[in-house]
Amino acid sequence: MSATTTSKYRERHVTNWRSTDHPIYQMVAEVDGDRWEIAIGDFPAEDLYHLVVQDQEVEGFNEWPATWNKPSPSSRHERGE
Repeated sequence: MSATTTSKYRERHVTNWRSTDHPIYQMVAEVDGDRWEIAIGDFPAEDLYHLVVQDQEVEGFNEWPATWNKPSPSSRHERGE
């Protein structure tokens, strides 16, 4: 599900991304009470990043949005189930 234009999600200003220890969902943020997660795809066969909001994949993309911070490896936070 590759996105060629900027979506409503990637237009958001998200500065609270944290790295996780989860093998699939490697980054997480809370946005307006919703859990946003980033899964790393099997690039180049699929998109590099997959955005998951409230357990639903909403889009895939290859370039990290300029309006989002990129977490450092030291900002680890476990994925809650």
